[in-house]
Amino acid sequence: MKRYLSLLATLLVTLTLCCPGIAFGQSGEITSAEADAVEHLLLLSSQKRQLYEGTSEHWEKPTFFADLIVDELHHVEILNSIALDYDISIDDGWWGCFTIFWAVEELDFLCGPYSDYSWWDELDSFVTATAYMEEYSIRKLLQSLQETDEQVLIDTYTEMLAVTYNHLLQFAMYLHENPFDYEAQLLDQADVDLALIEAATMIGGDFEINAGFNDAWYEPATDGQGFFITVYPEKGTVFVGWFTFDMDFPSQDVIAGLGDACQRWLTAQGPYDGNQANLVVYNSSGGLFDSVLAAPQLEPIGSITLQFENCKNGTVSYDLPSYGLMGEIPIQRVASDNIAACQIQTYLNH
Repeated sequence: MKRYLSLLATLLVTLTLCCPGIAFGQSGEITSAEADAVEHLLLLSSQKRQLYEGTSEHWEKPTFFADLIVDELHHVEILNSIALDYDISIDDGWWGCFTIFWAVEELDFLCGPYSDYSWWDELDSFVTATAYMEEYSIRKLLQSLQETDEQVLIDTYTEMLAVTYNHLLQFAMYLHENPFDYEAQLLDQADVDLALIEAATMIGGDFEINAGFNDAWYEPATDGQGFFITVYPEKGTVFVGWFTFDMDFPSQDVIAGLGDACQRWLTAQGPYDGNQANLVVYNSSGGLFDSVLAAPQLEPIGSITLQFENCKNGTVSYDLPSYGLMGEIPIQRVASDNIAACQIQTYLNH
């Protein structure tokens, strides 16, 4: 019976895909492939909503599934509106589940009464299966985005993708103490990790400085000078090395044995609070290259404030009263390698 239904579903999908055409709407026209994607995603969201409603009652976990149900209902409403706008026919009869899920081996359990109900007795098994379903939704949305240039579809799919990322994160949080331990079932692990990071970033809210900020930072407009920032979470402190230059060029008779006589290295270290650190700045002087005979002298010359907007951008505000200098420097990372680590840690801190 299952094989018969599978063949029937395949036949129905084939009949839909083999008949090319164009659907017209208020905002333009779409191809039959784009129309098929709208139908597929609409039926997918509809099935997910029904599934979450049923399981919410079965396991008596209304809070866990409440937002998921609302999200999928919202997706159904948006896609129904698009379908009406473009005059797309939606075949949402009894075979809708089989059209969407039956050809996907890991999801055919959703199309009872011929499915294996072992998952129904184990919430962990169900959450694992529905996490797979969200990965499937991500893949379908990414494919649909690549295959359309219609702005209303791009906007809709982009919004749906962000929500689906969040759904996957919710299931990963249930399955693992650290949701980033979740192992991909359908997508590449790198794609799943990026989805979880994106979702964590969206719901992370306010964040604290963490070890993910360890990096070289600079202002592109003044390339050639910048900051090395190192965070020590266990001590709750941050160290800043500020590589910059003097206020004026030295006279021609000033010669440096190594490097340039105009180079300056300022340092700061102290506690941080939230996304900000107020630090005393020191000027190092009196030392010699690779020598212990002349101990460098540290002279406090003012203060700086580090403030980060997110894991990618921040601002250094400086006040050096002895030199009459005050201002702000917008900073960004020299490289993006540690952004993901920063975003993950930001989420875990909450």
